[in-house]
Amino acid sequence: MSDKLTFFITVIKSTNELVIQEGNLVNIRIPKHWQKPDSNVANPALWVCHLMNNSTGIELVSFYPSELVIKKHGIIYRGKLDPSGSNEKEEFYRCELLREETQGTS
Repeated sequence: MSDKLTFFITVIKSTNELVIQEGNLVNIRIPKHWQKPDSNVANPALWVCHLMNNSTGIELVSFYPSELVIKKHGIIYRGKLDPSGSNEKEEFYRCELLREETQGTS
């Protein structure tokens, strides 16, 4: 598994939907009704979404004000959201995520 992933994120202002795209892979649209409150009280995300099986292998998305966490194929990646523009309808971000070190991995 790669140690680094690059995602492009679009936030649709009118619906608060999030569209994520990894490289040239298909977009995944996360509607507002999929976004659930985070149960982590120590460092809660704005929202968390557990995804059904999909072709990208993404299982979980946690969206913070300036950070994105993605669980893909059982591996957790974390990265800072870098704004890359906006218009009246959408905000655009680029996010380079690094694999989070876990016990038992080098």
